[in-house]
Amino acid sequence: MFSTNLSNQRMQRLCRRLGYVPSGMIDNLDPGDPEVLSCKKPQRS
Repeated sequence: MFSTNLSNQRMQRLCRRLGYVPSGMIDNLDPGDPEVLSCKKPQRS
């Protein structure tokens, strides 16, 4: 799992390329710039 600010589009693009998907938001950390939570599901072997 990772988190980054909604304004940090570069990091969000990188994480999507690595297989992470957005899974939630936190609104009250940085005023006006929510934190996006993303996770990567484990691959089955």
